[in-house]
Amino acid sequence: MSQNKTNFAVPLAFVGMMFFAIGFALGINSFLIPVLKGALSLPSGVAYLLLAATFVPFLIFGYPASATIAKIGYKRTMALSFLIFAVASLLSSAVPPTLIYKHR
Repeated sequence: MSQNKTNFAVPLAFVGMMFFAIGFALGINSFLIPVLKGALSLPSGVAYLLLAATFVPFLIFGYPASATIAKIGYKRTMALSFLIFAVASLLSSAVPPTLIYKHR
C-alpha cells in the first residue's frame, strides 16, 4: 500500500501572502484618510469617500464572484481575482500626470 503525502506548506504560504496583500491594501485606507485629508485640504466627508469607494465593489461584485466560483471553482476564481487586482494596480500606477489632483 502506497501512501501519498501532499505538502501543503507552499500553497498555504501563497494563500497567506495573498490574503495579507488584500488585507494590507484594504486596511491601509483607514490610516491614509487623515493624511489625505490634511495633504489635500479636504473635508472629512470627502476624505471618507475613499473608504466607501473601497468597500462598494464588495457589494457590487459579490454575486458575480459567487457565480464565477460556481462556474470555474475556488482556486481558479482566486487566481483570476488576483490577476484582475494586479492589472488594476498597474493601470492605476500608469495614470497620466494631467489626471492627478494638484493642490492649490
